[in-house]
Amino acid sequence: VQSDWLYASDLEAQIRRIGADAIDVLSLPRMAVCSNAPFAAPHLKALVMEHWAVEQWSQLMDNPQRMNLLEEGAFVVSQWADPQVDVARCRKMLGDIVDRVRKQVDSRASTEAHIEAMRVVLFDEMKFCGDSDNYYDTCNSCIDKVLSTRKGIPLSLSVV
Repeated sequence: VQSDWLYASDLEAQIRRIGADAIDVLSLPRMAVCSNAPFAAPHLKALVMEHWAVEQWSQLMDNPQRMNLLEEGAFVVSQWADPQVDVARCRKMLGDIVDRVRKQVDSRASTEAHIEAMRVVLFDEMKFCGDSDNYYDTCNSCIDKVLSTRKGIPLSLSVV
């Protein structure tokens, strides 16, 4: 048991050194051959994803052109929860929503008119809503899931 703990500790140190590239290694079928891999892999994968998310967040904050883009931060959160998130698809979905809103309101209209157009498109036409049944579900914080299910918490709906 002590040797398994040392093995896991060594793995964790190596994964911290490798960074996000370790995700691919943790997903390999041969990881299941190692005696403690089935138990260690989920923990280590979570560690890698946390490290990746912190790196992405730091890069986002260091780039003044991207720092103010709320959607970029939302993509980091979604990819932290699920590395397979199709960010391009999410961007397209958000772009389609923007196009629908633009068709509803003149660009020179008041801020209130723009807000009303967003409300009509998101909540009346597209039926976005709060997820009162599963409020604490992790999916409610992931922009890709919110766009797909059209349900979320107030914060994630505000990002949309």
